[in-house]
Amino acid sequence: PQVQDKFALPLGSGDLPTETLSRQLTWNLLLAAACLGRPAKLRKGESPLGEKDLVRQQGSDLAVAEAADELFIIVQGTFGTFTLSDKLLMKSSAGSVLGAEDVFARRHRAVKITCLSDEGHVVALRRAAVMKLETGDSPIVGVPDSREFTEYLRRELALNSLAIQGAMTSAY
Repeated sequence: PQVQDKFALPLGSGDLPTETLSRQLTWNLLLAAACLGRPAKLRKGESPLGEKDLVRQQGSDLAVAEAADELFIIVQGTFGTFTLSDKLLMKSSAGSVLGAEDVFARRHRAVKITCLSDEGHVVALRRAAVMKLETGDSPIVGVPDSREFTEYLRRELALNSLAIQGAMTSAY
């Protein structure tokens, strides 16, 4: 993945599907997440997962693997969540959260995440940044933003759970 040191979210530039994203979270919250997280620009076929996650998925002993530490907010593009055997579980677009289940379960990465569109943007948030957003423990996050973020995460986790459950049910 192409991670830029000076990555600028094109907020308000017309480059993002603002109508979709703004229904999911406010610009204030997206800006706070971008400041606390790691924005990444990806091309088709690339994964936002860190090197440790990718190495683990390529056959290392999962019993000793570290817990996943980053979740991803999709800012632009379409991303797929796949099983480790490459079965598509769900497609997600702007405003969706990916990889949170493994982070909150404190387990190794159990899925692959890949950019499906020609170009995609995500903000990767480590567990510590998520806690700052949830608790308002940051000068850039107020109580209303904190509440909104917590509700947003709950909603996204529930939707992801239902989508994966549906994918698994239809497979049988």
